[in-house]
Amino acid sequence: MGGLAGFYGRAAGTMLGGYVEAGSKIRICQAMGNDMDIDLDSARVALAARRQELLRLAASTAEARRPVELDQSRVGRLSRMDALQSQAMSVETDRRRKVELQQIAAALSRIEDGDYGYCVNCGEAIGSKRLALNPTTPVCIDCAQLSGR
Repeated sequence: MGGLAGFYGRAAGTMLGGYVEAGSKIRICQAMGNDMDIDLDSARVALAARRQELLRLAASTAEARRPVELDQSRVGRLSRMDALQSQAMSVETDRRRKVELQQIAAALSRIEDGDYGYCVNCGEAIGSKRLALNPTTPVCIDCAQLSGR
Protein backbone atom coordinates (compact mmCIF):
# COMPACT_ATOMS: atom_id res chain seq x y z
CA MET A 1 0.00 0.00 0.00
CA GLY A 2 2.83 2.40 -0.58
CA GLY A 3 3.10 5.02 2.14
CA LEU A 4 -0.15 4.00 3.81
CA ALA A 5 0.80 0.38 4.49
CA GLY A 6 1.99 1.11 8.01
CA PHE A 7 -1.12 3.15 8.76
CA TYR A 8 -3.59 0.55 7.54
CA GLY A 9 -1.54 -2.57 8.22
CA ARG A 10 -1.59 -5.65 6.08
CA ALA A 11 -3.82 -7.75 8.31
CA ALA A 12 -6.32 -9.31 5.97
CA GLY A 13 -9.86 -9.39 7.21
CA THR A 14 -9.52 -6.97 10.09
CA MET A 15 -12.26 -4.43 10.44
CA LEU A 16 -9.98 -1.72 11.83
CA GLY A 17 -8.60 -0.16 8.70
CA GLY A 18 -7.04 -3.22 7.07
CA TYR A 19 -7.22 -4.09 3.42
CA VAL A 20 -6.96 -7.18 1.29
CA GLU A 21 -5.45 -6.97 -2.17
CA ALA A 22 -6.56 -9.65 -4.60
CA GLY A 23 -5.51 -9.22 -8.20
CA SER A 24 -6.69 -5.86 -9.37
CA LYS A 25 -9.29 -5.34 -6.66
CA ILE A 26 -8.74 -3.86 -3.26
CA ARG A 27 -11.21 -4.54 -0.49
CA ILE A 28 -11.04 -1.80 2.09
CA CYS A 29 -12.32 -2.68 5.51
CA GLN A 30 -13.27 0.50 7.26
CA ALA A 31 -13.55 1.00 11.01
CA MET A 32 -17.34 1.09 10.82
CA GLY A 33 -17.39 -2.33 9.22
CA ASN A 34 -18.39 -1.05 5.78
CA ASP A 35 -16.58 -2.96 3.07
CA MET A 36 -16.03 -1.39 -0.31
CA ASP A 37 -14.44 -2.80 -3.41
CA ILE A 38 -12.35 -0.72 -5.75
CA ASP A 39 -11.85 -2.32 -9.14
CA LEU A 40 -8.46 -0.93 -10.13
CA ASP A 41 -8.66 -2.25 -13.68
CA SER A 42 -11.98 -0.47 -14.27
CA ALA A 43 -10.63 2.74 -12.75
CA ARG A 44 -7.47 2.52 -14.85
CA VAL A 45 -9.47 1.91 -18.05
CA ALA A 46 -11.90 4.76 -17.31
CA LEU A 47 -9.06 7.16 -16.55
CA ALA A 48 -7.13 6.18 -19.68
CA ALA A 49 -10.27 6.57 -21.83
CA ARG A 50 -10.95 10.02 -20.42
CA ARG A 51 -7.31 11.00 -21.02
CA GLN A 52 -7.57 9.90 -24.67
CA GLU A 53 -10.80 11.84 -25.09
CA LEU A 54 -9.23 15.00 -23.65
CA LEU A 55 -6.17 14.66 -25.89
CA ARG A 56 -8.42 14.16 -28.94
CA LEU A 57 -10.45 17.25 -28.03
CA ALA A 58 -7.28 19.30 -27.50
CA ALA A 59 -6.02 18.35 -30.93
CA SER A 60 -9.34 19.14 -32.62
CA THR A 61 -9.65 22.59 -31.02
CA ALA A 62 -6.07 23.76 -31.56
CA GLU A 63 -7.14 26.09 -34.36
CA ALA A 64 -9.62 27.92 -32.10
CA ARG A 65 -6.84 28.77 -29.62
CA ARG A 66 -4.63 30.48 -32.21
CA PRO A 67 -4.14 34.25 -31.91
CA VAL A 68 -6.82 36.34 -33.59
CA GLU A 69 -5.77 38.34 -36.62
CA LEU A 70 -6.30 42.03 -35.97
CA ASP A 71 -6.28 43.24 -39.58
CA GLN A 72 -9.08 45.84 -39.55
CA SER A 73 -9.26 46.01 -43.32
CA ARG A 74 -10.30 42.36 -43.64
CA VAL A 75 -12.59 41.86 -40.66
CA GLY A 76 -15.09 44.19 -39.00
CA ARG A 77 -14.82 45.36 -35.41
CA LEU A 78 -17.66 43.18 -34.07
CA SER A 79 -16.31 40.13 -35.87
CA ARG A 80 -12.90 40.70 -34.28
CA MET A 81 -14.47 41.10 -30.85
CA ASP A 82 -16.41 37.89 -31.35
CA ALA A 83 -13.25 36.12 -32.52
CA LEU A 84 -11.31 37.38 -29.48
CA GLN A 85 -14.04 36.21 -27.12
CA SER A 86 -14.19 32.82 -28.81
CA GLN A 87 -10.41 32.47 -28.63
CA ALA A 88 -10.39 33.41 -24.92
CA MET A 89 -13.04 30.76 -24.21
CA SER A 90 -11.02 28.16 -26.13
CA VAL A 91 -7.87 29.03 -24.19
CA GLU A 92 -9.72 28.68 -20.86
CA THR A 93 -11.23 25.37 -21.94
CA ASP A 94 -7.75 24.16 -22.85
CA ARG A 95 -6.42 25.26 -19.44
CA ARG A 96 -9.17 23.27 -17.69
CA ARG A 97 -8.45 20.30 -19.94
CA LYS A 98 -4.77 20.41 -18.91
CA VAL A 99 -5.72 20.51 -15.23
CA GLU A 100 -7.93 17.45 -15.70
CA LEU A 101 -5.11 15.65 -17.53
CA GLN A 102 -2.83 16.36 -14.56
CA GLN A 103 -5.47 14.98 -12.18
CA ILE A 104 -5.78 11.85 -14.32
CA ALA A 105 -2.01 11.37 -14.33
CA ALA A 106 -1.95 11.74 -10.53
CA ALA A 107 -4.77 9.20 -10.12
CA LEU A 108 -3.01 6.70 -12.41
CA SER A 109 0.16 7.22 -10.38
CA ARG A 110 -1.75 6.50 -7.15
CA ILE A 111 -3.07 3.29 -8.73
CA GLU A 112 0.46 2.19 -9.62
CA ASP A 113 1.77 3.14 -6.16
CA GLY A 114 -1.06 1.26 -4.43
CA ASP A 115 -2.46 4.39 -2.79
CA TYR A 116 -5.57 4.77 -4.95
CA GLY A 117 -8.76 4.91 -2.95
CA TYR A 118 -7.14 6.50 0.09
CA CYS A 119 -7.23 10.18 0.99
CA VAL A 120 -3.91 11.93 0.42
CA ASN A 121 -4.60 14.20 3.42
CA CYS A 122 -5.80 11.91 6.20
CA GLY A 123 -5.21 8.40 4.81
CA GLU A 124 -8.82 7.30 5.28
CA ALA A 125 -10.58 5.33 2.57
CA ILE A 126 -12.39 7.39 -0.06
CA GLY A 127 -15.98 6.23 -0.53
CA SER A 128 -16.59 4.05 -3.56
CA LYS A 129 -19.52 6.25 -4.64
CA ARG A 130 -17.24 9.30 -4.55
CA LEU A 131 -14.63 7.49 -6.64
CA ALA A 132 -17.30 6.30 -9.08
CA LEU A 133 -18.48 9.90 -9.52
CA ASN A 134 -14.94 11.32 -9.86
CA PRO A 135 -12.20 8.71 -10.20
CA THR A 136 -9.50 11.41 -10.03
CA THR A 137 -10.45 12.64 -6.57
CA PRO A 138 -7.50 12.50 -4.18
CA VAL A 139 -9.39 13.28 -0.96
CA CYS A 140 -12.20 11.83 1.11
CA ILE A 141 -15.47 13.72 1.52
CA ASP A 142 -14.52 15.01 4.98
CA CYS A 143 -11.23 16.53 3.79
CA ALA A 144 -12.96 17.92 0.69
CA GLN A 145 -15.53 19.68 2.86
CA LEU A 146 -12.80 21.07 5.12
CA SER A 147 -10.89 22.49 2.15
CA GLY A 148 -13.99 23.68 0.30
CA ARG A 149 -13.52 21.39 -2.75
